[in-house]
Amino acid sequence: MDQPPDEKTPLPQPGQCTCIKPDGSRCRANARTGRDYCFIHDPDSAAEREAARSDGGKERSRRLTVLSVDAPDVRVGSAADITTLLTETMSHVRRGQIAVPVANSVGYLAGITLKALQRDDLEQRVARLESVLARQQANPEADSEIEFVNPEKRR
Repeated sequence: MDQPPDEKTPLPQPGQCTCIKPDGSRCRANARTGRDYCFIHDPDSAAEREAARSDGGKERSRRLTVLSVDAPDVRVGSAADITTLLTETMSHVRRGQIAVPVANSVGYLAGITLKALQRDDLEQRVARLESVLARQQANPEADSEIEFVNPEKRR
């Protein structure tokens, strides 16, 4: 584990782990209080280190808390629907019904969906304007008024 230092290896700083790694470089971690080594290199910490590895593996393999499979699907067709979804998701997180990483995914996907809805709305508005302009160009003599409608008021 601990290699002998060579002439290129700097002396440890006060409180720095004294372990020399196989590549000849010094460990840059802080030594444990009252010890010469950090948690990873301290030979007296082998059992504690193995327990921490085991606990970490168990935690990593734990299933995330998610909603039940019979929870209804969510239909998102407007910004209001997204607001409702995010509000419900926050409540589920607070009650422990879904895990934070799952809620983060919902938030991320909701943001993408909102951008797509906004883009779709803009494309529809541009198409309507192009249609009006095409009619005017096709029949410039017609005395037609252009009616611009706010799509938000039609909903």
